[in-house]
Amino acid sequence: MRLHLLRPVSVFLCILALAGCSTYRVTVTQGNMVKPDRLAQLENGMTPAQVEYLLGTPLLRSAIAPDRWDYVFKIQRGSEVLRERRVTVFFEEGVVARVEDTNPPSATDAIETLGDETPRG
Repeated sequence: MRLHLLRPVSVFLCILALAGCSTYRVTVTQGNMVKPDRLAQLENGMTPAQVEYLLGTPLLRSAIAPDRWDYVFKIQRGSEVLRERRVTVFFEEGVVARVEDTNPPSATDAIETLGDETPRG
């Protein structure tokens, strides 16, 4: 009788132990990936319509600062940030005045990071 109860408990404990061994962290990609060749075409004096055609719709367009567009790109696995980039376009008098680019990864770096989907545990 005792052996009859021991078997289900043993199976349950084995399943519980194995479930904790494999933790899969989802890779999350957010924002706009600004390609280096597109960014190289961006010039001072361009209109907002030209910038939007070239880089796409910005992730952040503030009502408080309409003369600033932020293109933010982030790849994150769990709580670990693998890649992060922010391209900020500043407009003055309706045309591009300057561009700031923080931590520019290459397109191949981002693609390699996205391709690395192996579970880690």
